Amino acid sequence: MTVLEFSRDIVPIAQACISLVGLASLFLVWWQLRQTTLWNKLNSPYSFGNTQLSEQLEVQLNERAKAIGIDAKRDSPLLDHEVTKIFGDDGAFFAAKAFLNDFESLGAAISVGCADTDLAYAVHATRLRRAYKVFKPFIDRYREHYRNDEVWIELEKVALAWETKHIQTQEAQQRHLASLKTELQRTKGVKPKV
Repeated sequence: MTVLEFSRDIVPIAQACISLVGLASLFLVWWQLRQTTLWNKLNSPYSFGNTQLSEQLEVQLNERAKAIGIDAKRDSPLLDHEVTKIFGDDGAFFAAKAFLNDFESLGAAISVGCADTDLAYAVHATRLRRAYKVFKPFIDRYREHYRNDEVWIELEKVALAWETKHIQTQEAQQRHLASLKTELQRTKGVKPKV
């Protein structure tokens, strides 16, 4: 076989084979990334969907708050004198910090994409929104006292985003229910109430 025959017959076949191996490698890299993403979504519920630690922190906070005369199981924001009491009691202060830090970790995981947003919303939205609402005065006092506006910022970002999502979801559900009622009345031959 001459060089001319080799370059005419063998080289194109070798180039095609090398190109196919390269394409196969790209496909396998894509497949591996896809599988890793799926695994992370499957693993996310175990990392960020488990509420056991959060519940323990909430129990500790409620016990510490109750010991100083504050009902932490509520939906209204803490009052100024209650925030002062929490700042004055080490047990309540550190229990409140641990409780908020747990939500801050969740907020950070959501912000960087480590936690599945839909799963986190489904599992934690009500508790996180309530915690932010109740402890907002504590957060504000803490930020002012320590001159650090970044403390619990991820918690705040997620709480505000989820509050907006909650309002939009409620409005959409109300519209959907109204249209279903209208459709039901129409199919029964009843004129809808306006």
